[in-house]
Amino acid sequence: MGKAIIALRPMGLEDLAGTLMRSWIVGSTVLATFLFAFLAWRTRRLSAAGATFEVRSEGIMLSFWWAIVIGAILYFGSLGFGG
Repeated sequence: MGKAIIALRPMGLEDLAGTLMRSWIVGSTVLATFLFAFLAWRTRRLSAAGATFEVRSEGIMLSFWWAIVIGAILYFGSLGFGG
């Protein structure tokens, strides 16, 4: 990945690639959270009607993903603010 970013530098696309990557990470996280909330809401509504569904594994995976994203933000933020 590092070589690809360095190769984009002479063309002036390095900043664009970084911005698109950050946008993709934030956008996919927000979309996944929205879809999980919709799934949980739909599951709760259907379970009231007698159907049984589990969303525990999806919730655990989403929680781990949020922990990774927040950890990366804190880590890279501390590198940037360190001087």
